[in-house]
Amino acid sequence: MKLSDCRKCKFYDGEIDGNTVCCRFWNTVDYRLIVPCKSGEAQVIVCPSDAMASV
Repeated sequence: MKLSDCRKCKFYDGEIDGNTVCCRFWNTVDYRLIVPCKSGEAQVIVCPSDAMASV
């Protein structure tokens, strides 16, 4: 998931620093890692919303 899309998600709960996003998908505070991409736009990895959409 692109970081810009993550920021629009209803489960998005802010960023701790430049590498970590807070996520409330499981009704708890969970943390997602932000990684840079060659295209220039950061990606959020291990997004539960992405995983649920692909099922």
